[in-house]
Amino acid sequence: WRGRAAIYLHDLTTDTQRRISSDVASPAAPDISGNRVVWRDKRDGTWDIYMVDLLNPTSGEQKISAGLADQYDQYGVQISGDRIVWHDSRNGSTNTDIFVYDLKKRAELQITSAPSYQAWPAIDGDIIVWMDYRNGNPDIYAFDLAKSQELPIAMGPANQFNPAVSGHFIVWEEYRNGLPDIYLYD
Repeated sequence: WRGRAAIYLHDLTTDTQRRISSDVASPAAPDISGNRVVWRDKRDGTWDIYMVDLLNPTSGEQKISAGLADQYDQYGVQISGDRIVWHDSRNGSTNTDIFVYDLKKRAELQITSAPSYQAWPAIDGDIIVWMDYRNGNPDIYAFDLAKSQELPIAMGPANQFNPAVSGHFIVWEEYRNGLPDIYLYD
């Protein structure tokens, strides 16, 4: 692999492609919701979050992580509507936490604060899910933004990984029987 990475968009209606990220970037892990594309980018030395609004191309790339977050790496960026979630290491490399940025309110909110590793969030509407090590092994937790309420979803001695959410359904990978299975929370 040589050269610079780039984020591209393929329009299924027109069967065309166009580059989304700039040439000075080193983008990775894109996600899309409606007309917004987000990704993480290491152009300034740490992994930061950037966004492009496809309906407003003249606005260019917008850096979402700023201030205190700008000093630390952000990972696991996901977007749903007006909300962007990620985990970062501002509280220590073994104490990553989940954050959400509301594009309408232009405000960041810390979702987790347990003294352990919380990572790899997913979001749909008001629900954020993530993998959480607060009990010693990876469990799945959720946070309802509308109710400001955290919910344990899958806990126990088995390892739970890779949560996803859609509406009121949450799925994850779990090694309860020694091999990976997919479980559903409704």
